[in-house]
Amino acid sequence: MKVKIDEDTAHNVFVAFVNDLFDVFMELYEEVLKEILKEFFDEIPDDFTEIAEQLWDALMAGEPVEWPVEREITQEVFFELTKVNGKWKLSSEVDVELPLTALFRR
Repeated sequence: MKVKIDEDTAHNVFVAFVNDLFDVFMELYEEVLKEILKEFFDEIPDDFTEIAEQLWDALMAGEPVEWPVEREITQEVFFELTKVNGKWKLSSEVDVELPLTALFRR
């Protein structure tokens, strides 16, 4: 199966991923993470989009990426198809073990 992703989608997924990651870390290591974040922020943010944006900019600062990025997935993938407005769409609940960095390999 080939996967094609455009820059806006990759950016949005990355920002959501970073926010989700911080949420998980806050649940698991709240006190330790708060102490670390206090060194960088006057007030610990509820939303880590600003950090995600800085990380995205750093990631994109290297060699230019030619969008859309297309990668072939050769592992077994289990997903559901749903019909939306008469068209078949992949479920957004797909569990693919595809490292985010694989989308940006040059």
